[in-house]
Amino acid sequence: MTLAQILRYAVCFLGGCLVAFGEGGFAPPLGQPDLLLNATRVAEIRQTAMTDPLMMRLLRGLRLRADAYLTNAPLRYEANDLHLMTQARLMVAQTLTWGVMQRLTGDERYAAAARAALLQAAVFPRWFVKDYLRAGEMSFAVALGYNWFGDGMTGEQKRLVRAALVRNTLIHATDAYAQPPGAESKFPWRAFGDQDTAFNNHSQICNAGFLATALVMQDAEPALAQTVFSNAPTSLRRPMAWFAPDGVWPEGPTYWRYGLVYNVLAIALLGQMPDSGDELAAMPGFGRTLDYGRHIFGPTGMSFNYSDGGPARDHAIGAGGELAWLAHRFGREDMLPLLRDRLANHLNQTFTPGETSAINDRFLALSALWFPGHATPPPPAEPLDAHFKGAAEVVSLRSAWGDAQALWIAMKTGRNGLPHSNLDLGGFVFESSGVRWGIELGSDNYALPKYWQDEEGGTRWTYFRCNNHGQNTPEIDGTLQAARGEAAIVAFASRPDRAFAVADLTNAYPGRAARVLRGVAMIDRRRVLIQDEIHGGHP
Repeated sequence: MTLAQILRYAVCFLGGCLVAFGEGGFAPPLGQPDLLLNATRVAEIRQTAMTDPLMMRLLRGLRLRADAYLTNAPLRYEANDLHLMTQARLMVAQTLTWGVMQRLTGDERYAAAARAALLQAAVFPRWFVKDYLRAGEMSFAVALGYNWFGDGMTGEQKRLVRAALVRNTLIHATDAYAQPPGAESKFPWRAFGDQDTAFNNHSQICNAGFLATALVMQDAEPALAQTVFSNAPTSLRRPMAWFAPDGVWPEGPTYWRYGLVYNVLAIALLGQMPDSGDELAAMPGFGRTLDYGRHIFGPTGMSFNYSDGGPARDHAIGAGGELAWLAHRFGREDMLPLLRDRLANHLNQTFTPGETSAINDRFLALSALWFPGHATPPPPAEPLDAHFKGAAEVVSLRSAWGDAQALWIAMKTGRNGLPHSNLDLGGFVFESSGVRWGIELGSDNYALPKYWQDEEGGTRWTYFRCNNHGQNTPEIDGTLQAARGEAAIVAFASRPDRAFAVADLTNAYPGRAARVLRGVAMIDRRRVLIQDEIHGGHP
């Protein structure tokens, strides 16, 4: 038997049953380019599964999820943005997982379910009510699903899906990418506007949705598609500028992962065109965000969840295929062992079928597309301490890697008033002996009255979780930090016996003191010192 035959008929345990990997046919409709996954990559995944147990475990996990998603309730419409976000994310989970597994196994149940879901989404009256973000995710999923599964649809079914992509996304391209934005436009996302959504994770997600849609609809709507192709790279530069210079993300690790996935997807989609996305990938700090993704998690595996974010686990948001894509793109083999460990840890978690699990795991299939293979030679030791400069400035000090009992302290400075930010300059988290002693409370309910009113004196700062009273920050006279205050790390050192950082927080407390300093130090890698100095106070 030839090697090709062995690969074609390789029999693997997936989800507890024997499945022969078949050809799995790949024929995007209407002569469109293969988006993200082509026949060559499918063959590579099959071959890797024969030699790498982690890839085999991943495929088993994806098979388990793909089968569970077959029992999901049909997508259903409600004129509510929160509900539509849930439906969009379920669509992403189903499309990616069914698509990868159908290509690998040839199981037509996945293709039939994916086509049914495409038609369910297509008959929604709209994919958003007031906030386009959920339509960004839905557009990406529907466009990808149409590219992967459209060849098996009837002419009328194709027409319905294509009409939905135009109606919900592509027809808005002129307004979305207008420079400057037209005052008369009612479209909620403006790529070149001055709202936060033009600069934060919204922009990464919305651009990816527009790009996927334009790629599959360029035959029918060439002018609108060209509007997207001409403007999306420039638009993506706006949020990507936040990565400079050291890869830190101002919205915190949760939104870092959310935006980064779609940022990488957008660049990968641009790779389908003559504009390969190389210039975007080369932007300052983008490659360094891998290091941020290593240091931003403590020994317990929990993130330093500053800004509006929950304390997410490293295996849940720090092990995705997008990070493996970055590692391969930037030649960072030193990151592969860590990404493999996190992916293995994630696959060790118990999978419970349901909407929540599907949404949380909706990008897992990307780890098969962009897989963290073995690193050769073994990577050098990672420094214990790091200082990341940027609009948000973060310091991380630890006593050891690979020890769940290790000491770790991380502190944030930078600027208040950024998207999703709290009044948390000088805030820190601290772990020791497997316990997080100094915590971040994370976001409050986004539906609270005027939660996004973040100017000086804004209602947002009356909420405990958002203001500095709910952070591990210095307290001076019970006052709030300045809503547009700034702070910087003015000293940082990392030695085997001692590491420290000093932040100048004076600007965060205007008129309260001549100088406000906070220092954090790790002494002998066994003790942590937090020291505040307030000079010339004016109580």
